[in-house]
Amino acid sequence: MRSPHWMPVADAVFCSEDRLDWMPITPRGYRYLAITVRGISSDVKVAAVEILAIEYPVERKGFFRCSDERINAIWQICEATQRTNMVDAYVDTVQREQGMYIRDSIIQYHNNLASGGDQRLMARTLRLFGLSRAEDGLFRAVYPCLRYYTIPDFSLNFNVGCLDYWHQTGDTAMLASLWPALRDSLSFFHRLSDENEDGLLDGDWPDRYAVHSIYGGFHGDNTASHEFYTSHGINCTFTCFYIWALRATAKIGELSGDTAEAARLRERAERLAHSADEAFWDDALGCYRDNLTEDFHSAQANALAALAGIVPDQKLPALRSFLGGLPSPFADGNGPEGVVLVSPHFSFYVLEALYLLDLAETAEAYIRSGWGWVLDKGLPTTPEFFELTGSSLCHAWSASPMYYLSKKALGIEFPHAPDLSKVRIRVQSALQNAEGVWPHPSGPIEVAWRREDGNIVLDKLVLPEGVSLVDE
Repeated sequence: MRSPHWMPVADAVFCSEDRLDWMPITPRGYRYLAITVRGISSDVKVAAVEILAIEYPVERKGFFRCSDERINAIWQICEATQRTNMVDAYVDTVQREQGMYIRDSIIQYHNNLASGGDQRLMARTLRLFGLSRAEDGLFRAVYPCLRYYTIPDFSLNFNVGCLDYWHQTGDTAMLASLWPALRDSLSFFHRLSDENEDGLLDGDWPDRYAVHSIYGGFHGDNTASHEFYTSHGINCTFTCFYIWALRATAKIGELSGDTAEAARLRERAERLAHSADEAFWDDALGCYRDNLTEDFHSAQANALAALAGIVPDQKLPALRSFLGGLPSPFADGNGPEGVVLVSPHFSFYVLEALYLLDLAETAEAYIRSGWGWVLDKGLPTTPEFFELTGSSLCHAWSASPMYYLSKKALGIEFPHAPDLSKVRIRVQSALQNAEGVWPHPSGPIEVAWRREDGNIVLDKLVLPEGVSLVDE
C-alpha cells in the first residue's frame, strides 16, 4: 500500500503455515486484483478469493433521467461513487487512507441529499469534527487524527457546512452544541485579518510565521493550472471563504442565542465584503482578480465572490457575463491534456455560483464537458482530479453534478428552509426534458417536465403528505 505520512495503512501477514488466510485490516477499493508470488519451489494454489462489499445502510431513493444520455450516464457514475464512499463516515476515497475530510464530507452530504436523503451520517460527522480542533483553533482537515493536519479553508468550510445541515434539518440543538467551537475557530482568521488594514487574508501566512502547512497556505483549488489560478498573496478566494464563514457563523450564533457575537461577526463580514470588492474588482475586465499583485482572473475567485455575497448589484451583470463564458473546466474544452481551469472538487463551488447567477446552460455544458471526459476514459466512478495517474479513481468530492442535476434541473427549492413543508418548482435547465425523484423526509418528491415552444410544461408532480406547492 502507498503509505501517506498523515495516515499510514499497512497489513501484517504471517506466512508460517502451509495455508494462509488473509483479509486486509481495512477495506480496499479496487477494479482489478493481481496476486504476485515470488521465491516458490512448487505450485501455489489459490483456494478462494471472496469479495465483500460494504456500504452505508441507506435506501437509494433518488433518481434522475433526462433527454441527454451523456448527462444520464454522468449522474449514474456520480451516484455510484457517492454510494461507494459512504460507510461509517463520508470517506474521501476507498483507495488510500479512507479518511473523513471536512470539504469532502460537505460535498458528499449534498450528493447524499440527491440519492438517499440521509441525515444521521452528517450529524455524526459534525459531532466528530466539532471535537477535532488543533492547538491553534483550526478544525483538523481529517478526523480522527491526533497530528497537526489542518487546512485553513477546510476549517472555514466546516462552519458553512454546519449551517447547510441546519437548513435541511432545523437541528438547532446540534448547532448550539457546536457553537463554542465554531465561534472560537474563527479567532485564527480574525488574527490573520487584523494584520492587514483592509482585513483581507494572505494565502502565504505560513511563510511569515515559519509554520509548516501541508498545502502551503490555504488549499484553494490544488490542481488547477497555475497559468490561470493562484492561491498565493492577499487572496480573493481565501478572503471570500472567510466572509462566507462569517455570515454562516453569525446565523448560527443567532440560533444559539449569542446575539452579541452574531452581530460582531455580521459587522465584520459586511466590512470585509466591501473591502474585498474594492480591492479585487477589475473594472476593465468586469470580474475579480485572484490577488493584488498578479494577473489572474480565475473562475474560482469569481465563483467565491458570488457565494460570499461581496458583489454589488450593479456588478452582477458583468460577473454573470464573465462566468457565463465558462462552458468547460478545461481551457480548450476537450480535456485536461490541455489546461485544467477548475478541478472536479472545486467545481462544487463553481457550479453553485453558475446556478446562483441563472447560468444553467453554462452549468450543464460544464458538466457535460468535464464529466464527459471521465466517461470517455471508461471510468465507472469519478476520479479525484482530472487525471488518471497518481490520484484516486473513486473520489466522491468529484461527484457533485448529481446533486446539481437533481436539485436544479428538477427545480427543487425549499423557500422557507429549514421548514421543508413548502416546496417550489423552479427549473434551471437547458435540457429538453427531465424526470426524477428527490428524497424528502416525508417521502419522495416526483417531478417530470418537458420543454414545449420554449416553455416548461410540468407533466408530473407528486408531493408527500404534508408538503405543499408554493409559487413565491
